[in-house]
Amino acid sequence: MTTTARLLLVEFLNRDRFSQYRSEMFPFVHGHARAQGLAARWLAFGFDPTTLPEGPFRMALPEDEAAALEAAARALAPTHVLLNEELTAPLAARLRAAAPDACLTVARLGDGPSFEHVLELDDWLAGRPPDRSPAGEAALAASPYVADEVVPDYAGELVGPLARAIRPLTFVVGGPHCLYARPLARNPAFAAVDLGAAHRAAGCSFCGEGAVRGYPYRTPPVALALRQIRAALATLPPERAGGGFALWGAAAVLRVHEVFEAVLAEGLPPLSLFVAFRIDELRRKAPHIEALLPRLAAAGHTLELYNMGVENLSPAENVRLNKGITAEDVTAVHALVTRWEATWPDAFRFARHGGFGFILFTPWTTLDDVRINLDVAERLGVVSKLLLTSRLQLLPERPITALATRDGLTLPRGAATTLGGFDSGCILTADGYELPWRFRHPEAGALYAVLRRLWPAPDVAEDEPLRRRVAALVAAAPQVLREPAPFARILLDAAAEEPRPTDGAAL
Repeated sequence: MTTTARLLLVEFLNRDRFSQYRSEMFPFVHGHARAQGLAARWLAFGFDPTTLPEGPFRMALPEDEAAALEAAARALAPTHVLLNEELTAPLAARLRAAAPDACLTVARLGDGPSFEHVLELDDWLAGRPPDRSPAGEAALAASPYVADEVVPDYAGELVGPLARAIRPLTFVVGGPHCLYARPLARNPAFAAVDLGAAHRAAGCSFCGEGAVRGYPYRTPPVALALRQIRAALATLPPERAGGGFALWGAAAVLRVHEVFEAVLAEGLPPLSLFVAFRIDELRRKAPHIEALLPRLAAAGHTLELYNMGVENLSPAENVRLNKGITAEDVTAVHALVTRWEATWPDAFRFARHGGFGFILFTPWTTLDDVRINLDVAERLGVVSKLLLTSRLQLLPERPITALATRDGLTLPRGAATTLGGFDSGCILTADGYELPWRFRHPEAGALYAVLRRLWPAPDVAEDEPLRRRVAALVAAAPQVLREPAPFARILLDAAAEEPRPTDGAAL
């Protein structure tokens, strides 16, 4: 590695703390550079994805923050600039002018390095192009993992009022996000589906993660998590220290009780640990977690549960999603988390982070599917805007997209559709896109069209005729029927009448 390399890390922090991408390795890159004696500086800027001029994944900055980035680049004269998001052309031009000799790289994007292996990081800092030959790939695979070898350094600077207000999460690297690997080959819904172009052959059929793989590191999951937490407590700037830690790996999440046991044993200061469980996993681990909660409460620690997907309560729909959970699982876990929140409100939090996640409408949805979901959700008290307006996003190379294509339910990219805008959080890059699709059962599409106008999305114009008709219908209804559950049942019954409505206006 050249000793003259100078590194500038530029991180963009999403206002939605759970939508932070491609910067989880920044502390390791920063720590490695500093350990090698390289000049390194880390700047973090906040952004609101709804206000960016070119969409949520091309960054622009207010003038004072853009000027601060320019000044930092001129002062450091970096040879390498690592970003976690792409820039709009004007901001990219300003950065290139301020650092004309720098190699600008977006982590984990296109050919951008992942920094999983020490060799990859050293090659990048030395200006050596990656060796894509079989021998080069073998050498890379044999190289130690950065997470095993490098002590991370979290001493980044928050620039601007938004960055300081976000209180970003500190991600704890821990291997694959999910270890669920039920083969699609065993799923009867995919028996005659060509998955040759799909990016995975196991796990949830709509998931964006690649092929499911096991825990890769030499360091055991709990020890790896504790090493990062300790380093963060030692190096995080004060204004970033209170945001909490997100366990970013299923192996650590499944051992979160062991992580907390280690935290308690070391007497670390009160921590908030954010975890994303599968429902069946949480059901299995519940005895360990319940035994731990009184001790967390006594010590001031908090277990923050977020991103736990039900997806769909209809057995037929969940087969297509290859989700592998049942309504019984959901009912049991709902009872657990409700009781835990009531008993230990300061040590366990779930509902405040959005509760359960859903995918209610898909290309195959029937009115019976909706009714099953509504029956269970109403019994559990989780009927919400999120449930009633959620739908599947079909992205390229996903197994579920291959199934929809086989069934003739996808439309060409860019084709007109009545689906409207919806953000499930599955599109993660500026060039990401979803494929439009149609409902096999038009009456389900009519129901979706009306439901999404109960809480109009930004793409629904205020003067749109259907939006105005729905608003008038709601205004004329008795107050008791304006709640989501009874109103949805009225619409569901109307959609089932013959002749069944084929669009929102008819419904």
